[in-house]
Amino acid sequence: MKDTVIWNVEEGLKLTAREIGEAEVQRARLYHRVREFMERHEFLLIPTVQVPPFDVTQPYVTEIDGVRLPTYIDWMRSARTSR
Repeated sequence: MKDTVIWNVEEGLKLTAREIGEAEVQRARLYHRVREFMERHEFLLIPTVQVPPFDVTQPYVTEIDGVRLPTYIDWMRSARTSR
């Protein structure tokens, strides 16, 4: 398996049942907010580009604008949130 898949599994195994349950509650809330929005609006346009296209041989982006990214999935985040 790819190292990124192994990392995902290991990170998931660290989660408690309470954390997973809370994530599901948050996901459901977001789903309903988007659903309600789409009942009133035909389109949701949100242009988001963190990086320009990169070489297919590069597995993932490791840095954006001089800022090192802690994990391989951070380059896909469109907005930073506090934890």
